[in-house]
Amino acid sequence: MTLRLALTHRIENRFDQPVQCSTHWLRLRPAPHTRARVEAYSLRVEPGTHFINWLRDPYENHLARLDLPQPVTHLTLTVELILALADSNPFDFLVESFAAQAPFAYPRQLRKELAP
Repeated sequence: MTLRLALTHRIENRFDQPVQCSTHWLRLRPAPHTRARVEAYSLRVEPGTHFINWLRDPYENHLARLDLPQPVTHLTLTVELILALADSNPFDFLVESFAAQAPFAYPRQLRKELAP
């Protein structure tokens, strides 16, 4: 069974006087490798005078670069999304014998592979 969720997240800042905002890096979208599949997504930014460029970081996370070229008296970010969550068993994994009791130590070869 798939569970569908609709979420709205709003961040609102108001300033006493106009301020010049530096570049904002927004991480307001689930990563594509999560178990939550994004069916619909929207990001609204107020005030209207802004630039958004979407990119992905080395880990495939979605990033939005937000630039506000003019001083603002408020900044509002509204994210709306619909997610589909598939059933999953969080205990569907194997535990290696060396890790059956905590604390444990990784075997030498695995320690070498995990070092980076």
